[in-house]
Amino acid sequence: MDYASRRFAQEERVTRSQLSKEKYFKKWRSLWRTIILSSLGKTRYPYSQYIQTLQLQDLEKLLTDVEFNARISQDFFQGELEHFKIDRLIQCRTPQFDVAETITEIGEDSAAGRAHRKGDESNSDQAMAAFLKGLRPQSLESFQASDCYNFGPQSFQALNYHGKSLTDLTLHVLMPHNVSLIPLLRSCTNLASLSLAGIAVSNSYFDDPTSDTFLETVAWLRECKQLRVLTLRNFSGAYTLMTHILSDDCIQLKSLLCEGDPFRNTGNFLTALADQLSLRNL
Repeated sequence: MDYASRRFAQEERVTRSQLSKEKYFKKWRSLWRTIILSSLGKTRYPYSQYIQTLQLQDLEKLLTDVEFNARISQDFFQGELEHFKIDRLIQCRTPQFDVAETITEIGEDSAAGRAHRKGDESNSDQAMAAFLKGLRPQSLESFQASDCYNFGPQSFQALNYHGKSLTDLTLHVLMPHNVSLIPLLRSCTNLASLSLAGIAVSNSYFDDPTSDTFLETVAWLRECKQLRVLTLRNFSGAYTLMTHILSDDCIQLKSLLCEGDPFRNTGNFLTALADQLSLRNL
């Protein structure tokens, strides 16, 4: 390769790297703008209601990044976010606004907006279902909800729109009113990883092996032939439920975490566990 060819190849790599960086930065600021607008109730779906942990340090990094120039700043704070931009009294380098005061204002207004809407549970189930159905069918691969208090039948049923593509599912803080809805996930059978957690181990969700919820949940999990990682926490009938699942020869787990009442139905569970020859983590 001659000098001109090497120089062209080097410039092409630099150009590709720059384009990749610009694309990432555009997604970064778009994500934060959407989160802020959502917390103010200005987006079609209430995305912010399903964020459990949000670090404003990341927003600070965005606003102080060298790429966050005057033009981008103007675009970012336009419309509904215009009042958040607080100018500094002293002229300085980009960004020419008070980042600390801006972030404080965003944090306070966003928290107030989320608190105001969090009590509106009647629309939360419908909104989540609309969000899931609004995505391209069979496009969602991973879904994690750390608090399912507001999940109702519509939310559970909407996950079936991604039953073939969904391989990783986490549903935590399941309450009595939505544990009975777990069988509605019957079409989500391509899962490789599943984590379910109740609100407290004292709740007897799966104590009755003759109940519809118990039998339908077992039937659903037995259809998850690709399941390799399973976590079941804070269910007093966890060992009874797992015994019925592990006894199926088609279920071959690699990792299992089961937490329930340690003094109930553990004998049959241990017998069924012996058949899981592929198990590596317990």
